[in-house]
Amino acid sequence: MPKLRCKGLYLDVRGKLGVTGDAKKRHILVRCGESTFSQKAIKVLPAYSIVRTFTGVLGVTFILFY
Repeated sequence: MPKLRCKGLYLDVRGKLGVTGDAKKRHILVRCGESTFSQKAIKVLPAYSIVRTFTGVLGVTFILFY
């Protein structure tokens, strides 16, 4: 990630990810590199969105640390 000049990323997806009618809600979290919120010297670029699917709504959080 040095080429992108970012220190880390955080991707969080929540909601129904299955195709069947009895699909359970899932929570998928992917972290890469430095993904801590406690450092004051790190800059954060957050993006929040809602994705509508056939089975429901997904909440997507993408945070880039640079």
